[in-house]
Amino acid sequence: MGVNIKLNGEVVSKARYCESFFSKTKGLMFSKKLKKGRSLILVDDFEPRFGSVIGMFFVFFPLDIIFLDSNKKVVDVRDAKPFQSYIAPKKSAKYAIEMNKGENILKIGDKVTF
Repeated sequence: MGVNIKLNGEVVSKARYCESFFSKTKGLMFSKKLKKGRSLILVDDFEPRFGSVIGMFFVFFPLDIIFLDSNKKVVDVRDAKPFQSYIAPKKSAKYAIEMNKGENILKIGDKVTF
């Protein structure tokens, strides 16, 4: 399912919404770099800190990872390198947005809609 991620009404990225076990597990493994302005939203059932861990196994390009709480407020922004074992948010998160390195404009404290 495709959704628009918006900050103050402006579209930040067009995203694919991933909430099934398979789509979250696969993520961007074995994929080509995302098209400019595209991203993935990985949705957790709960809002755990370590349940929101992102693995970069078999992801061949760097990403910006934006972690959001259940209110869609940015709680952490992290850099992810190819084959990095894991990236955990500093605070509990329900959503993780994966986008191409350098395309993120979101900051901790921003509240988005999608």
